Amino acid sequence: MAKPKSPFNPFYALLVLLGIAFTITACAYTVMSFRANKLDLNPQENADDEGLMNLLRQRGGTIMAIEVALLGVTTVAAIGLDQFRQNRDEQKKLAAAIATGSPSSETNSDSQ
Repeated sequence: MAKPKSPFNPFYALLVLLGIAFTITACAYTVMSFRANKLDLNPQENADDEGLMNLLRQRGGTIMAIEVALLGVTTVAAIGLDQFRQNRDEQKKLAAAIATGSPSSETNSDSQ
């Protein structure tokens, strides 16, 4: 018998978006670091960075720390929602088995 499809977990979509944002930030931060090392050798070149590089120079560490924290919280939420749904489904199966008076072999093997 085919296993029923599990419902969509919105936290996984959020994890993908946060992962992409973190990857972009980490790559840009790395580029900024390499550029900063290059500027130490030649301070006149690109001394007035604007935009993303300036933002990362000022607050890059904080932004990355926040993104890592958000990734952690979202990961826990995704796992928690999956676990909640699994427990709820098991309780429904158990309640249905009790109501019919015949214990299901699936609920006994899943709980062990």
